[in-house]
Amino acid sequence: MTSEKSPGAKLLELFVIFAMVLGVALLLLRKGEGLSENKQRKVTVNRMLAIEEGLAKYMIDSAGLLPTGEQGLAALLREPASGPRPVSWKGPYVDSEQVLKDAWGRDFQYFSPGKPMEGHKDIHQPYSLSSYGADGAEGGEEMDRDICSWKRTTMIP
Repeated sequence: MTSEKSPGAKLLELFVIFAMVLGVALLLLRKGEGLSENKQRKVTVNRMLAIEEGLAKYMIDSAGLLPTGEQGLAALLREPASGPRPVSWKGPYVDSEQVLKDAWGRDFQYFSPGKPMEGHKDIHQPYSLSSYGADGAEGGEEMDRDICSWKRTTMIP
């Protein structure tokens, strides 16, 4: 005895298989996007660490001064022409202009003096360095959350 399926049953089976394959493909695509965003956060954190290293070297050459907010991070690439200038500028202190941008291509937020220390509104960080994350807006959650030098836990992807 042979049992043949009706054309409608075969079509239904094909549709179910197609739906399952499409679902798996969409899940993999979403996972890939997450990995991409995670990678961008890691690149941003690595660039921030390179900038922090550059700022430390700059401070050594400038008798303890940091670039002012006006001079900005560009002072790590080119000797500042105005404001308090380093006693002995030996830069560049970072590898390239690209290091001064987050992985989404936006300039890092740099302030000197920095944000107030937690619990001490009158005592400020020497500087504050941050990225607004994937969405480019202050605040956010998950991959959109800010990455801040003064909150090291935000630097964990």
